[in-house]
Amino acid sequence: MQYMGSSLAVNQRSFPELTYLRDKACEILQVTWSPDLYIQDEESMTAVSIGVEDPAIILSSQLVEKMSPEELLFVIGREVAHIKSEHILYQEIGMIFPEIIEAFSVVTLGLSSVLSAGLRYALFTWRQTAEYTADRGGLVVCQDIETVKWMMAKWAGLPERSWSTFPIEEFVLQAVSSEEQTQNALDKVIGFFLGDNNWSVMRAKELFTWVETDEYHELFQRRIGDA
Repeated sequence: MQYMGSSLAVNQRSFPELTYLRDKACEILQVTWSPDLYIQDEESMTAVSIGVEDPAIILSSQLVEKMSPEELLFVIGREVAHIKSEHILYQEIGMIFPEIIEAFSVVTLGLSSVLSAGLRYALFTWRQTAEYTADRGGLVVCQDIETVKWMMAKWAGLPERSWSTFPIEEFVLQAVSSEEQTQNALDKVIGFFLGDNNWSVMRAKELFTWVETDEYHELFQRRIGDA
């Protein structure tokens, strides 16, 4: 309700290009219904899915303004993949969990904050895996790894003034040569306390690795055969 009460509704009359991208994403991922779309005034380039029973996708105004149709298709495809995979319930729990713990910590003299650390860490680990799944879904929808490279680089912090000059393979090299940050418990704990800042590179590494697998190639061979 917070998002929908402060966001601009998207429909066929107002933003036909966005509804087309949403419908295309749903068709490719074989989702038989279309989630509502909204645009929210936001300086960062973000997208989020909300609503367990009546899902909706919220796109930031900066994302809609600055991204190409192909990049938007990837982003919307990611959110449709989140919805199809039933990630939203746990995403929303993760959103409100800190507020719940803060409220209880007053009553329990901070004890609930200590006891909740394990659960928060579990939610972080689950969310990380959910983002990997959504990235794969977005790639399946847009079917263009070059588009995904640029979108990931922009999420990682590529300045807008460098979008036309940056050698994108430098980002790819950084991602594939970086050590996997989820291999051991210590790295997971560090990631948990650092938050989301490094996720774009981690996610890019996982996705670029997946693109080289037989699973990926077989998937797209089936899609070509079904076309």
